Amino acid sequence: MTSESKTKDTHFVEATAPTMIVTSRRIGITLFVLLALGTGIVALLVEPIIIVGALLAGLFAVLIMLYPYFGLLVYYMVLVVNPGVVWPQLAALHADTLLAGFLLVSLVIHKKLKGEKFIFLQERMTLLLMLMAMALALSVPMSVWPSNSVKTLTDFLRTIMYYLLIVNIVTDEKRLKGFIWIFILASGYEAISSALAYFGGSFVFAQGIDRAESLSGADPNTLAVNLVLAIPFMVFAFVWTKNRFLRLVLIGLSAAAIFTVAITGSRAGVIGLVLVLFFVWLLSPKRILTASVFLLVMAVGWVVLPPQYKTRYSSIFNSEVDPSTQGRFDAWKAGVNMFIARPLTGIGVGNFAVAYASGDYSDRGHWLKAHSLYVQLIAELGMAGVLTFVPLIFYLMRRNFRLRTRLKEERITDDVVKWVSYAITCSVGALFFTSVFGHSLFRLHWYWCCGLTVVLWSLADRQTKKNRQQDGKDLVRVSGTLPKRG
Repeated sequence: MTSESKTKDTHFVEATAPTMIVTSRRIGITLFVLLALGTGIVALLVEPIIIVGALLAGLFAVLIMLYPYFGLLVYYMVLVVNPGVVWPQLAALHADTLLAGFLLVSLVIHKKLKGEKFIFLQERMTLLLMLMAMALALSVPMSVWPSNSVKTLTDFLRTIMYYLLIVNIVTDEKRLKGFIWIFILASGYEAISSALAYFGGSFVFAQGIDRAESLSGADPNTLAVNLVLAIPFMVFAFVWTKNRFLRLVLIGLSAAAIFTVAITGSRAGVIGLVLVLFFVWLLSPKRILTASVFLLVMAVGWVVLPPQYKTRYSSIFNSEVDPSTQGRFDAWKAGVNMFIARPLTGIGVGNFAVAYASGDYSDRGHWLKAHSLYVQLIAELGMAGVLTFVPLIFYLMRRNFRLRTRLKEERITDDVVKWVSYAITCSVGALFFTSVFGHSLFRLHWYWCCGLTVVLWSLADRQTKKNRQQDGKDLVRVSGTLPKRG
């Protein structure tokens, strides 16, 4: 039986897949085209700088949510540069408020994820700040302009929030150094940019001289004091910074700050500069060398100073009262009358100029601010302000003195905590005296130093604990037994 195989011709047909109308590639191209069209339309309707600002704000928002410390550094730079003044188109974005909000949310989330407590009322410094905020609130009902007082109170609460951000984010020595460096660089930027603007023809003519002003909107007096308060941090950073390049940077920034103070024509600024240099010399470990450098700088500076500024600063020692000084005396008298009229809560926080212009407290009646912290304090807040602000500053200074005593007892002689504490003491001491001529009650530097002081104590506690643990281990190695408790 035979079998016969039958074969059939096989034809391979190549199947063609159906054409897809919607593909990922086409979706991507469509979205790109729509995005380009949308960006073009927005660019026609909105100024490009606002678009750039919005994109940068979005980028910074993401980074701040991931890294709160980065957000704190950016926030401080925004406060110094004040982009809403430099670029008015960005004022509508309210960069400082947006950054603060994102930063606070980011901090709370990170604290929650790490299981850490938010530092708030555990610190006595915070309690004193809250008491001062209550003094501001008490002045609102009896204020001569309640809505303006509410605005000032809101701004002060924002300052307290900034203080809390510092306390909760700057938690180690590395972050402390970075934060101080941002402050120094921001102050250096303010000095250099203001000097360049001055030579470029951007200055104010007042009291018969050309006066440098800040690009961020600060007047000559405010600019001068800002730079004076930064100089102690630059000087003591030179001590704890070992890098030669960074030390050269500090020398350059210090020189720029001193020069810019000179061309502001601010007599209060120059007095503050002398006080700062005196305090730095007093606390310096090498007084002879420090005194020699300071005297040389002051002598050379006076020789090269243009005649208009020499005349201005020489008037400090004149017995004659110029119109500027007479105006301040009249404002001070009006402030005393405000305190006598309303001794408990004052005429309302932020309302000195309004009350002075009304003519109810002076025959002159000018729209002029107090030009003195102490007159501003008693006039706007009365005894409620005195009993809250004075204890706050006294506690700030005492905590720094006790901190350095503790470091000395622990034999910690060369540490960033010590030198930053010295810088705080010098700058706050100078601000305390220059505030006789400046209404600095709400100057950020007071409360910035409060936050730094809390940080310094936290780092000192940690260092002390570490040293004692190390001493205990050394004792175990020597004796072979555990140290007795008691």
